[in-house]
Amino acid sequence: NLLSILELYGIYFRESSDIIKYDISGYKTNFLIELNLTLFKISTLKSKTFQTLTNLKSLCLNSNEINKIESNAFFNLKKLEVLKLATNKIEELNEDMFLDLKNLKDLDFSSNQIIKLQPNCFGELKCLKCLTFDRNRIKILDKNAFNGCENL
Repeated sequence: NLLSILELYGIYFRESSDIIKYDISGYKTNFLIELNLTLFKISTLKSKTFQTLTNLKSLCLNSNEINKIESNAFFNLKKLEVLKLATNKIEELNEDMFLDLKNLKDLDFSSNQIIKLQPNCFGELKCLKCLTFDRNRIKILDKNAFNGCENL
C-alpha cells in the first residue's frame, strides 16, 4: 500500500508531533509526495515532525492556529517545493526556520500576523521563486531578510 497523496481535514492536533501518531498504519508514508493538513488546529510545528517524509514535495498547513515554528521543523524535507502556511497566527520568521528546504520554490505566509522578518530568514532558500506575504502586519523588515534569494 503506497500512499502518495494524503489529505486530512478538520482533525484536532495540538502539536504537529501528534500528526505522526495519527493512524495511517499500513501505508508506506516515505513515498508521500503531497500532504494537506488544512483545518487541524495545529498551534506548534515541533522540530523534526516531518523528518520521515523524505519524498514530500508539497505540504499544506493552511488555516490552522500555528503560532510557533521550532527550528528544524522541516528537517529532512530536501525535496519539498511548495510550503503553504497561510491563515495561521505566525508573528515572526527566524533564520533557522527553513533549514533543509533547499528545493523550496513556493512559500505562502499570507493572512498571518507577521510583524518582523529577521536577517537572513530566507538565506537557505536558494530556489525560492514565489513568496506570498499579503494580509500581514509587517513593521520590521531587516535589510538582510532576503539575502540568498537570487530567484525572487
